Amino acid sequence: GVYAVSSNLVTEQRTLVNVLGTLATDSGVSVKTQTGGFQIVSGGLFRVSYDVTSTPGAAGAQILQLYNGSTALPCAIATDTVAANGIITQHVETVVNLATCCAITPVISARISGVAGVINHVCASVVKLA
Repeated sequence: GVYAVSSNLVTEQRTLVNVLGTLATDSGVSVKTQTGGFQIVSGGLFRVSYDVTSTPGAAGAQILQLYNGSTALPCAIATDTVAANGIITQHVETVVNLATCCAITPVISARISGVAGVINHVCASVVKLA
């Protein structure tokens, strides 16, 4: 599914990026969308993409990173130097192989950290490639 979301308060700690908003596209049965991310219900190779526009409340380094459950995906991170009250759009994308079995259904999410502020808009998608 592809979702567009707006308005989410951010703290300096890792804040889960809300993805459940206005559904733009939804097809297939391999992915379920939930407030904090995407639940993978049928294993395979997936492309995960997040575009997050935010207004940081302070200057500093803002980090956007993808997670599989509570584990950070090391190849899916964006770090940008931001200005207080400036607007920034960060993009993070990866291709990852995710297995499912029995009660194991991975949840892919994005978390933003570094500076407090407000998320203005999120466009997120998960597409099963194989």
